[in-house]
Amino acid sequence: MTGKLKKDIGPKSDLLFVYGSWADELRSKYKRISKLFRHGPSIGRSRELYLSEILSRCLPSHLDACHGAFYSSEVGASSEQDIIVVARTQPSAIEEIENFGVYLRESVRACIEVKTKLTKKELQNGLRTLAKTRNYGPEYAKYALFAYETRMSPKRILDSIDNTIEFFDNRPDIIVVLGKFVIVVDNLKPKKPCPQFDMVVFGLKIGSPDLTLMELVDTVVRFQEQHPYQRSVEEIRSYFEKLAERTFVCPETREGKGLGTNLY
Repeated sequence: MTGKLKKDIGPKSDLLFVYGSWADELRSKYKRISKLFRHGPSIGRSRELYLSEILSRCLPSHLDACHGAFYSSEVGASSEQDIIVVARTQPSAIEEIENFGVYLRESVRACIEVKTKLTKKELQNGLRTLAKTRNYGPEYAKYALFAYETRMSPKRILDSIDNTIEFFDNRPDIIVVLGKFVIVVDNLKPKKPCPQFDMVVFGLKIGSPDLTLMELVDTVVRFQEQHPYQRSVEEIRSYFEKLAERTFVCPETREGKGLGTNLY
C-alpha cells in the first residue's frame, strides 16, 4: 500500500473521491447521533446500522450486510455478530426479520466487529471476539475490526495487541479506523518451527480522499475473482503511506515440518 499521491486528478480519481464521500457520509451520521443520544446502547446500535447500510450500497448486489448470528449443524449458533456479510446467491437465512437473523455458516462472507472509540481495552476485547468468531466461522470468510475514532497512535495500537496463541492463529484480516488508517497482515511466513507475520499500519496521505472505508469493502470482497472495485485497488492504495509495523512471532515453537499456522 505504497505509492505517490497523484497531482493529475483524472476521471478514475474523481470516482475515488465519490468513494471517499461514502466515508464522509458515514462520519456525518455518526457525529449527528452522538450529539442527539447520550445512551450508550442506542449509539452503539446506530453505529452498526449506519455502517451496515453503507456497506450494503458499496458491496456487489449478491452480498448483503446484516446483523445476527450464523449457524452450523455441528456446533449450533455463533455468538451475536455486529455485522455479518452473507451471500444471497444461495439459501442464507434460517430465520430473518428485516436485516436481523440467523444465517447458515456456509453463506457467511465476512464478520465485522464495530467499535465507537478504539481504546486499548476495546481493541483487546474486539480482537478476542474476532479470534473466537474466526475459530468457529468459515475459513474463506474475512474478519475485520472497524472503529469510528481513536486517540491511540498507530504504534500504540500495535504495541497493545497481546500476541496470544488465539490471536496469532485467528488474527483479523484488517483493522480500520475511519478517516485515519488501516492495519493489515503482511509478510506471512507460516512454516514451522517459528511462523510469523507483520501487522502494518497505513495512513492516509495529506489531501487524500477518505478511502479507509473502501479498504474495508475491498477486504470483504477479495475472495471473489472479480469485484466492482478491482480496477481501482492499486490507485486506492496509492493514497496511503506506511506509518508503523510490528512483527508477530508464534508464542510457541511448533515441532515438525509444514505449516505452523493458517494461511489467511
